[in-house]
Amino acid sequence: MKIIHASAGDGRYAIHIDAFSTEGKGLCAFLYGGEIPHNGGTVVAVPRLKSNAAHNHDFTADIWISAVPHIIRTPKLLFLLRN
Repeated sequence: MKIIHASAGDGRYAIHIDAFSTEGKGLCAFLYGGEIPHNGGTVVAVPRLKSNAAHNHDFTADIWISAVPHIIRTPKLLFLLRN
């Protein structure tokens, strides 16, 4: 299994990605960073030929996004919610 790791930014603005090859069957990636760990959502992409494909290598993907709502409790946000 091939593993790819990359990072950008510093301190509270640092983000990281870990991607894992599934040996020709797909890619699984985790994007994370920030000050408070949370599950922000999940994305699934299924590759397929384009509907107007001229060649057998003209691919696109169907994509499903499942966002996970969450509340960030910061003093500024609480102030805005109360007013």
